[in-house]
Amino acid sequence: MDHKFYLEADIKVQEESTELRKAAASVINLPKDGEKQHDLLYFTALFVSSGANINKAYFMPSELIKAENTIVNKALDVEHKEEEIIGHIYDRAFIDPAGNKLDIRELAAGNGDVINTQSMHVIIAGIVYKNRFPNLAEEVAAGSWKVSMECYFKDYEVKVGNLI
Repeated sequence: MDHKFYLEADIKVQEESTELRKAAASVINLPKDGEKQHDLLYFTALFVSSGANINKAYFMPSELIKAENTIVNKALDVEHKEEEIIGHIYDRAFIDPAGNKLDIRELAAGNGDVINTQSMHVIIAGIVYKNRFPNLAEEVAAGSWKVSMECYFKDYEVKVGNLI
């Protein structure tokens, strides 16, 4: 049987600016000038990081890489209520702790033992359907909401100290 648990991270609403476009363009796909749809709220968020998180879950970099193709085109819901879809994820990128984009193909082709010594983060780009949920979109834009990730898994290992 598959298991599931939840994680959360802050949302950062993307404001139009030349600086943002230059900084983010090399890392994640954001709409270009004139491409943003007025009825959508665009955002980015830190989705998951390698290593231990505040929930004491530990993510091996090699496992994040294997799950890379399961991130995009997932629905965004409220409080894990799958019937309350408010938007979706449209892009993801892997970055190092300094914010430099990592090439997922190079990572996937690399040695798992070496990869598991690297720190990495997965960031996402998503939208909230602000025409359908205007009050919620305002709350997201004000920083009142967080992103929570759902993880599905078939098995797991337990880490105690440095022993897995």
